Amino acid sequence: MNLLHATWFWALVIAGPIATVVAILARLSRLEPPPMLPRQAGDSVADGADEALSPSPLSLEKDQK
Repeated sequence: MNLLHATWFWALVIAGPIATVVAILARLSRLEPPPMLPRQAGDSVADGADEALSPSPLSLEKDQK
């Protein structure tokens, strides 16, 4: 009888964390992506405004000088 109880104990000790990980991964796979927020005018870095400030190699400013 002691062997049976010890076997169930170790089976639960091993299966518990495995079941927890499977449950967490199943829950994370069902989560929806975050909602799309409207673009804000103050977010110039995300808009690429810093790229517009530097002249491109094909710009006409070189030809005007």
